[in-house]
Amino acid sequence: MNIVIVEDDAKIASFLAKGLKAEGYATITIADGDEALTSVPAMGNDVDLVLLDLALPGKDGKVVLTSWRAKKFTRPVIILTARDDTSN
Repeated sequence: MNIVIVEDDAKIASFLAKGLKAEGYATITIADGDEALTSVPAMGNDVDLVLLDLALPGKDGKVVLTSWRAKKFTRPVIILTARDDTSN
């Protein structure tokens, strides 16, 4: 299973990748919303799951996810956030 981690905090991204790799998952880490916007859909079916932070440099996670869905990228996405309110 290939999991893409879209997280700009290097410590958090490393922690997630290390834990997932220990469980046998392959991971790719992307630290920028602009890069994630184009790179993740280009991976197509090679992506099994995306862990997506909302607070990213460049495009934020909500913009990225909205764009992916508009382009019919339908892979599962789990949102990561330290926000206490996601209505904005």
